[in-house]
Amino acid sequence: FVLKNIAEQSKVSAPRQMDNLEPQKSTGIESAGVFFNICNECDSKYFQAYEDEAVLSSNVSNKMLIAIALKNFLKMIYERSIEVEEEKVCSALVGTPEIVISEGLSPAEYAVKSIDREMKYALQALMSNGLEDYHLCFRKKLDYVVPYAAQYPIAMLMDLYGNVINNFYTGSSAYKLEYLHVAIFPLSNSSIILIFAKNGEKRHRRFIRQLQKLDELDQLSVINYLTFTGADNVYINKTVYAKMTQNPIFMKACRMTYSIKSSIPNPPDALKVAMREHNFKKRSELPNLLAPQYAINKAQEKGEEKK
Repeated sequence: FVLKNIAEQSKVSAPRQMDNLEPQKSTGIESAGVFFNICNECDSKYFQAYEDEAVLSSNVSNKMLIAIALKNFLKMIYERSIEVEEEKVCSALVGTPEIVISEGLSPAEYAVKSIDREMKYALQALMSNGLEDYHLCFRKKLDYVVPYAAQYPIAMLMDLYGNVINNFYTGSSAYKLEYLHVAIFPLSNSSIILIFAKNGEKRHRRFIRQLQKLDELDQLSVINYLTFTGADNVYINKTVYAKMTQNPIFMKACRMTYSIKSSIPNPPDALKVAMREHNFKKRSELPNLLAPQYAINKAQEKGEEKK
């Protein structure tokens, strides 16, 4: 519902969705982010509760957080299930997967197992009308329209100072990943950024405290870096994206996978390699598209169209 606020000719670009490492062409806002794990009736009944500007601009309820979390995990399990089948095909053609995470599980299989557990938690919370299933860790309202929208769960590898949050390489499938949910909603005249987590989980708390101590621009830089190096569900204004394709640092970030794989096949110490690749100290190198200078000025665009 927010994509119309950043679209041009009803189209947006998807920088994190690649085909053979080439930028995806623009896509229509009606088909962007579509997946097939939700029927139309459930979509309108459960998920439109937060798809309203007035609601987002006011207090965010636990019901809204549950709906966002469930939709995140439904989409994620749909995508990762496809990856499981792709890995099987690749394994048959060229051998075993690059990295076996734990107990013979491939990266996608490990992810599906973890996501399925989180999806069931969110679904039960939705059905029981829970009041304290998730808690809002961070909320920021900006008085301008940012050029991209994103909504995703992420099992962060480390915090701002290199402390491990989730260790994907423990060797045990019993190890439970803990997720943060990030939502970046460009509205008609402003933007809302939300970060929330499941109640009772503690691994991300240090990161949240670190984030809250930063000035606003650096907070946005951290969230921007986290999004473009780790989220799949990102849609960006076409003009802004066209400019960013000329920036090699931005394009490299869009090709990174945050949570599981390393770009180095079979590294001797996968955790250290992954932490080096995704160090938050690199955030200043990436264009901060959440900063005011990248804001979309709708009034100016309309004026230019009339000339």
